[in-house]
Amino acid sequence: MRQITAAFILICILTGGIQCIYSMETKQLHHEELEMAMEMSMRHSLEAAVIKKNYSVTTDQELYADFLGELFLILGADAEFDVVLHEVSLKKGVMDIEITSWFSLPGGKKAQVSCRKYAVIVEKQHMFC
Repeated sequence: MRQITAAFILICILTGGIQCIYSMETKQLHHEELEMAMEMSMRHSLEAAVIKKNYSVTTDQELYADFLGELFLILGADAEFDVVLHEVSLKKGVMDIEITSWFSLPGGKKAQVSCRKYAVIVEKQHMFC
């Protein structure tokens, strides 16, 4: 009986440990995905609108809409997002955006990650994120 109880406790500890590690890994993956998607979307939107002028973007709202379109093409559909616009200026070539992502961890618990990115175009040739 003692061996069965000890084995059951050991299994519970191992299962909890594995779930904890998997949850941390899932959270890290979501954060990296969000950072990468934001950087790529900002680069593409600002490059296309300000540097290369591939298409006509005439207002800050159009630049923001282009950014969101690019962003949600890249991001997965397994999360909910809250986007906070701090600054978008086509004239200045600046984007400052913060996104919070909520997603489910194994076991059904909700988690969130946030990322704030700032991108600026310098001299109509280079961009820094």
